[in-house]
Amino acid sequence: MATLNLNTLDGLRKAIAENADVFIGNALSSVTAGTVYCPRCSDRRRVTLRVHYYRDGTFTGFRLHARKSVSGAPVPPTPLTDGERIEQMLKRLEGGMSPFLFTYVCLQCECLFTGVVYSGPEKDELALFSKSPGGIATAHTPKAVAYYLDQAARCQSVGALSAAMAMYRASLEHILGLAGFKGMLHAKVQALVAAIKDGSAPEWSKRLDVAYLNCIKEIGNAAIHTNGGDISVQEHISAELVALIQVTIEAIIDRAYEEPAKDKARLEQMQAVAAAVPKK
Repeated sequence: MATLNLNTLDGLRKAIAENADVFIGNALSSVTAGTVYCPRCSDRRRVTLRVHYYRDGTFTGFRLHARKSVSGAPVPPTPLTDGERIEQMLKRLEGGMSPFLFTYVCLQCECLFTGVVYSGPEKDELALFSKSPGGIATAHTPKAVAYYLDQAARCQSVGALSAAMAMYRASLEHILGLAGFKGMLHAKVQALVAAIKDGSAPEWSKRLDVAYLNCIKEIGNAAIHTNGGDISVQEHISAELVALIQVTIEAIIDRAYEEPAKDKARLEQMQAVAAAVPKK
């Protein structure tokens, strides 16, 4: 069974449906489910899921057996398969599960996440908040960059996708600024392209397709600017798109800050041992 992404409402629904037997027996039980991005661990981690509040009827009134007949004559009920029970629960949850309050706890660092499913303007929506700030910021992410990543995560968690996109754009601008590039984001990207060509660019950028940066710039600009009052532009900024932007920024951060820090720590450990080895 594929690992569920519990940062999404679909992932949460599937986690509940796949553990239907547990929740039907005791709706407030905890189960080990899929994964979320843990800002404290700076990576995706498995979590336990615990339900704290749910709408009446969410976990009651299920058919646990299929009712079948032959030529109109009643027959003993046939137990539903696991797949049929999961499908039954999914249909119920997709039909509406708000209000729904739950928590995740990271199995590695015990970071707490509080989540709520609420009735949005058109359908149920998910909001998820971590006790540790930072979004996808890592241990070595500069403070200014981490600030905008935290803001992006908070916006993303409540479905404010245009705002999240603007914050991811700001984080990219700070990354390039800290790398020594000047001006607005467009100028910074162009300066990076020139630096890659003449060999003076940061090492992390030499393995990066600059087309990613141009996409973030253009989409970020659309999120920030009024576009002549044409708000239809904002419809292109979907949850799936913002998730792609998040993964792209995450890869840049890893190459720019985490890989050098890990390389430095590994080398220092090896050098310490080498220095302690008796010389002949």
